[in-house]
Amino acid sequence: MPRVHRLISVLAVALAALAVSSTAAAATPDAKLLRTYQPVLVFHPAESFRPTKVQAFIEDSELERFTGSVPAQLPLDQFWTPHDDDPGPGTLGNLGPGLFRLDQQSCSAAAALGGLACYAAASADDGGAAMYGRVVRTGDHTVLQYWLFYYHNPLVLPLTPVGPFWQSHEGDWESVHVILDASEQPVQAAYSQHCSGQRRAWADVEKRPAGSTHPVAYVGLGSHASFFAPGAGPLGAVPIDPTCIPPAVLAALPSLPFLQVGDQVVDGTSVGAVAGPPGSDAAAATIHRIEGAPWAEFNGFWGESEYFFTPITLGPVPGGTAVPVGVAPATPPLQTGKWNATSIFTWPVAP
Repeated sequence: MPRVHRLISVLAVALAALAVSSTAAAATPDAKLLRTYQPVLVFHPAESFRPTKVQAFIEDSELERFTGSVPAQLPLDQFWTPHDDDPGPGTLGNLGPGLFRLDQQSCSAAAALGGLACYAAASADDGGAAMYGRVVRTGDHTVLQYWLFYYHNPLVLPLTPVGPFWQSHEGDWESVHVILDASEQPVQAAYSQHCSGQRRAWADVEKRPAGSTHPVAYVGLGSHASFFAPGAGPLGAVPIDPTCIPPAVLAALPSLPFLQVGDQVVDGTSVGAVAGPPGSDAAAATIHRIEGAPWAEFNGFWGESEYFFTPITLGPVPGGTAVPVGVAPATPPLQTGKWNATSIFTWPVAP
């Protein structure tokens, strides 16, 4: 090879190596990114739960194994049998074949008002506010995921003339995402809401303190869905996406005495609890890594069945009956629609 060609080749290799080195040097450590953009969570004044570490819930639960053969049997208690009456976080990732669920032993999601008072008392010593962080680099973007574990999901709908309606399940997992571009500059935030979520341009996302890098998420009462703004009206109502409502319930809604079906969040005048990073006028929520945690390998559900309660007869469902309508949330890595960082790019943009 002529000398000039060898020189050009050497320079090309050196420049490529320098580019790789500069890119690697520019990558901010994961822990620092998660601290920089840690969200601030604003709760309804009546909210009983905060996102916390999983240990207390696991310690309060029995591990059960599915004995059924078809998906329709998953919500039915008779197709689950005790497997371990004292599971620990370190054992949940090595269960072998089969499908499992945790069942909080002292309370029931089918009890009155979804067992709200019982679960609130059981979670009183849950170790304080916490979030589970994860950083995903896709090439064009870096996605910061903050996974939030709530001890219970008691979605009690506003009282009606015929009595209370509610939907309840144990072990609620929600998430807040911050999307950075290739230069690690924030471009969007994305908040989980029931079966999907919404995105908003970073410039239009409220921060707290003002001018900081901490996005504000307004948390739905009981459901723990996250919203970009307070609710409207005396109840702070935010409508629920109808595609997230079970078809049987959706069909019955026109005959139900609801003024509006939706989440309740603070209405802009109410004062609720706040959790977030130090220095944000909020109760500090610690950040823990989710990847590598043994419990993150758990191939099951974080609670017993999901129940819907109606005080009046709806078709074949007699009034006063809590009906199993689904299962509790799966472990975050099994929630592909939210764990897969690129999937959140398809979420609709919030108005």
